[in-house]
Amino acid sequence: MKTNYKKYLAALVSIHLIAFFTILPLVIYLINIGEYLSLEEIRDKQLSSDLGNSVYGSALHDTTRDYKMYMFNKLKPEIIALGSSRVMQFSNYMFTKGFYNLGGAMNSIREGEELINQIHKVKPKLLILGIDIWWFNENYQPSYNVMPVSIAPPDPNKRPEFTLGSIKSLAGFILKDKIAISEIFNLFGEQQHIGISGNKGDGFGRDGFYHYTRHITGKIEPDDLNFNNTINRIRTGTARFEYSSEVSNNHFNNFVRLINNFSANGTYVVLFFPPFAREINQEMRELSEKYSYVEKLKHRLFETGVIFYDFTDDSEIGFDSCEVIDGFHGGEVTYMRILR
Repeated sequence: MKTNYKKYLAALVSIHLIAFFTILPLVIYLINIGEYLSLEEIRDKQLSSDLGNSVYGSALHDTTRDYKMYMFNKLKPEIIALGSSRVMQFSNYMFTKGFYNLGGAMNSIREGEELINQIHKVKPKLLILGIDIWWFNENYQPSYNVMPVSIAPPDPNKRPEFTLGSIKSLAGFILKDKIAISEIFNLFGEQQHIGISGNKGDGFGRDGFYHYTRHITGKIEPDDLNFNNTINRIRTGTARFEYSSEVSNNHFNNFVRLINNFSANGTYVVLFFPPFAREINQEMRELSEKYSYVEKLKHRLFETGVIFYDFTDDSEIGFDSCEVIDGFHGGEVTYMRILR
């Protein structure tokens, strides 16, 4: 039987052409939308006066810490907010001096220690630090004894590496209707926002404030509807809400040393416990014996002479559950109440 090589070759070429012209629009989309911009390019675009408040949000790359520290080093603000995602709702317009939000750059005490040198170089006058209770819980994160080495500033001109995994992720977004096919072919001219999430309104503004646009407008299903997700964490003692009866001595001592280090460099430090939704506080009170380390932590800070504001409970600032993003992330109005 004679083999028709030309037929097989034509079929092989056709398959490759189909794959090429299927993938090519996806690659162009990712490039045009800004998923592969360097930190320097992101900064230039966000600070450009003719683009307004450009929002940066990548759906493919975990760049929060590098991005935040780079913007901080460039802007050199007098006032900063530092902590986890729970402090991301402070914005520049709330202050009369230059402000930048470093929320997301410090998700543990150790991460705070790693940033000391970079923050000291800028020497902000005021640091507002949000304290997460789980930073002191060894059942959530292991203790450590060795001081970490300060991280080096990222290369501002290095772009994220392109991988086939990015195409696979984008294809997944399309199949799950998170991105419409029409969006792939509707990118002409310069985009105001940066990244897949940023172009949908979710991401960081030029001051580090996080925009929850799709959550607030109802364009996406809430991750914590009726706080069911957070309540389940509490009832199972998982995902930051692990049970503990004692405060970690190592974590506590490292935290006090961190605060003293900031203060010794001339930065005035204000500490606060971010709020939980009313329903979450009620759930934790019902299991108070399992979370006894929390009150012990606050008592120990007080005895050590560490001054802090406790906004855990809504009664302190008068907010309600309509103002929160989820069970443990307050919204913009709540953080204005905190400042007031």
